[in-house]
Amino acid sequence: MKQLKYFVLLLLFIGFWGCEENPVGPDSTVEERINGNRPFYEIIVNHTEYTYFFSKQDADPWNRIRDAYANDGYFVVVTDDHDKKTYYFNLFSIKNLETRKGYLTINY
Repeated sequence: MKQLKYFVLLLLFIGFWGCEENPVGPDSTVEERINGNRPFYEIIVNHTEYTYFFSKQDADPWNRIRDAYANDGYFVVVTDDHDKKTYYFNLFSIKNLETRKGYLTINY
């Protein structure tokens, strides 16, 4: 019984340790869903500049971008065009039948 108590406490500790600092809900904006309050990357979409934040630990910032836009009905397609600091992508919306272009610039 004592071991079960310690096991439950361990699970609770692991659960709280894995929680995000700034959780955002499904009703948040794209900017809020991408922004993790860790400044390193900047994303510019549709010629309107927004600054989003990623940590260096985010090995693939595209996953965050895809997740954030997926809630608004967009598919993110990363193109092969890129230079040293800029990666281009397209956003396709099934809801609005529109395409937007954007690019991610990496500023360290």
